Amino acid sequence: MAGKYLRLWRIAGAILFVISAAAALCAALVLPYTMARWWTNIPLLAFISIASFFLVFWVGSRICARLWQATTGARFAARAATASTLAFAISLILADPEAD
Repeated sequence: MAGKYLRLWRIAGAILFVISAAAALCAALVLPYTMARWWTNIPLLAFISIASFFLVFWVGSRICARLWQATTGARFAARAATASTLAFAISLILADPEAD
């Protein structure tokens, strides 16, 4: 993955990063509705939503860093997934209509 195809791999990595962010958001929104069939515990469903967002985003950003050929790919994946998960969790808390 070197030479003239390096730019192509980096573009593919950037596109994959955006796709993984969208997939993480979809997983975080769909999985709690699926699990609500068996569990009615709202905090557990919120935790499942946040955990699924983190896992999907972390895997996607890890693959993106691998395509980008980053030397600190594991650190990038962890930091990107953590920052995005914190933003997602805060948005869940702020979007709660029953919060006072």
